[in-house]
Amino acid sequence: MASLKKIVSRISSWRYRKLWYWLTGISIILVSSFSFRDDLINNLGFISLTKALITHSTENAEYAENFFRRSLMLKPNNPAAYRGLGFALAMQGYGSEALEAWREIQFDATPVLVAWGQRAGREEQYDMALFWYRNILEFDNTTAEAWYQIGKIQHERNQLEEAVESYRKAVSLGYTESVESLGLVFFQQNEFAEAKAIWREALIRFPDCSERVNWWRDIVFALMAEKEWDRALEVITKAMKEFPDDSRLYFQLGVSLYEKNGDVEQATDALGRAIALDESLPGSYRAMGDIMIHEERYKEAIVWYTEAIARDAEKRTWYLMRADAAFLSDDTALALNLYQDTIERFPDLAIAHYEIAKIYLLIGQQDEAIESIEKALSLAESPNLQYYLRAGNIYEQAHENEKALQAYYQVLTMAPNNETAQQAIDRLREQ
Repeated sequence: MASLKKIVSRISSWRYRKLWYWLTGISIILVSSFSFRDDLINNLGFISLTKALITHSTENAEYAENFFRRSLMLKPNNPAAYRGLGFALAMQGYGSEALEAWREIQFDATPVLVAWGQRAGREEQYDMALFWYRNILEFDNTTAEAWYQIGKIQHERNQLEEAVESYRKAVSLGYTESVESLGLVFFQQNEFAEAKAIWREALIRFPDCSERVNWWRDIVFALMAEKEWDRALEVITKAMKEFPDDSRLYFQLGVSLYEKNGDVEQATDALGRAIALDESLPGSYRAMGDIMIHEERYKEAIVWYTEAIARDAEKRTWYLMRADAAFLSDDTALALNLYQDTIERFPDLAIAHYEIAKIYLLIGQQDEAIESIEKALSLAESPNLQYYLRAGNIYEQAHENEKALQAYYQVLTMAPNNETAQQAIDRLREQ
């Protein structure tokens, strides 16, 4: 009888253990399913949010909002859901509600919104970029970078008054990156006095800013634009006390010295120092080439322009200036090769075809001269008097008198008193 009780006890104990295992397993499954469901809803929310960001769709943002609200019903203190909800609301334009959601978890969304604005700007989605930056300002209108980025977009769109206002707001909040841009708005309108005042004020207000060297240079460029060479040299001297090894200041020094008194030795010494400090700076080589052209040292100019091009291969004018230097040195073959190189690099550059037409005419290749000048005329953005004068001359040399007359008459439509065209027409009529 006792052994029977033991057997029943063991069976019961096993049954209870089995029941316990089942209950425990079911509980784990239930808890896991709730957790999985919460994670799933959150993930669906973030997927919809990502779609909304990519497609700029408020419909997807609304889907995301619904998912995050359901997630918060299941888990009221879920920080990920609050973050997502804030972004979903922001994308629908509900800035104050978004801020409320983020405050629940003390989340600062500004860096993310700035990144989204910058991304939209890089993709030239300027309206979307403005949308994000203005959302930032709704949360905190002292966010200087948002003001600066809004100013950049307004500047790009030529909304200059609005850009100035935005840049000034950023500067007033201590955002020094905005200083140069603010001054450039005025510089680009030839309002040099206002531009200089902005940069000078910044030099006083921000004595420890790493941007200071740029402001010094900007003031010098404004003075150079005004041809105030003495003042430019004064400012350069002050700037060099603070930045004694700045290559661009030496570049400005060389140009200013030459423009002031034509002293080749002083100017080239300064530009040589600029090159020694920064061999990658193309402007110094170009300035050396310009001086050599002015001094009629054309072969040296070719060398300097070639060095400049090696450091910045996208400056079209430098190719032309190099070829011009070859032509001025009476090396027609080299000039032809350099103009051909220019056209190969920039096939749609009208002036290069215009210039090479002159070379072809000089060496007696009239067919190529005609082809080149016609190409120049077709590429010109607007009717160009000089192009038609050259066309008339080329046609005349090739004995295509009707075309020559048409070209000269075209000149007279642009400049009725042009003596060259009138004399050519009289000459052709007498034949």
